[in-house]
Amino acid sequence: MTQANCGTNDGTATVNVVSGGSGTFSYLWDVPAGSQTSATAVSVLAGTYTVVVTDDVTGCTKDTTVTVTSTTGITVTANFIQDAQCNGASDGSAYPTIVGGTAPFTFSWNTAPIAQTDSILLAGAGFYTLSVTDGNGCTGSDTITINEPTAVVASIVSSTDETCLGANNGSATVGGAQGTGGYTYLWMPGGQTTANATGLAPGDYTAYVYDDNLCVDSVQVTINPGPMMTSTHTSVDVSCFNGTNGSIDVTVGGAPGAISYAWT
Repeated sequence: MTQANCGTNDGTATVNVVSGGSGTFSYLWDVPAGSQTSATAVSVLAGTYTVVVTDDVTGCTKDTTVTVTSTTGITVTANFIQDAQCNGASDGSAYPTIVGGTAPFTFSWNTAPIAQTDSILLAGAGFYTLSVTDGNGCTGSDTITINEPTAVVASIVSSTDETCLGANNGSATVGGAQGTGGYTYLWMPGGQTTANATGLAPGDYTAYVYDDNLCVDSVQVTINPGPMMTSTHTSVDVSCFNGTNGSIDVTVGGAPGAISYAWT
């Protein structure tokens, strides 16, 4: 008998006539690979098989059983999978479960460079195959998928420049899309934490948008300074003492809208 390897059908079973008979015999094996008619049955799985031996001269028959054993096959399941937390991140992982086989085991992941550990860590999104070889040379493998969420996308919805020089009343609104769950916001400089930042002085600002996984995207916006108002005037003196026919004419430039006046 030759042991089957790793639970496959490469075992053999042989019967020998040790005494009696004419010396010329026929054989009939009842094996899964089909009826075989030689002294040795080939390509058999582990199990117990019956062979009938017939003396070709006398026609006498005798049956016996032969048991074929096997080294244990190995089944690999790469489970306990942790997907990447953010789009483009390399923090995914997977751990295998091994059923059967004989220790010690060696491991090989199809990474570059090849990882030879039982688990894969710091992995980005993609397909990974784990091959395991046991102490008998039996092998098993499994392919797993590490996924990643869609990327967070930040965009400026609207912005308003300063209305006039020195007013420091600019504003901007940022929006988030994709990612996972809801969003939180941070404006820098300034540290405002709402989607709409107000009271902005002229300058450049960066808005950060975070999703529920703390994945982040950022976008920049510029608040431009408001116009500087200018004024000129002309005047006409009164013609006589205590007269009331004097006048002042004021001309205003650079105003962004309607102008109101107050005289004192």
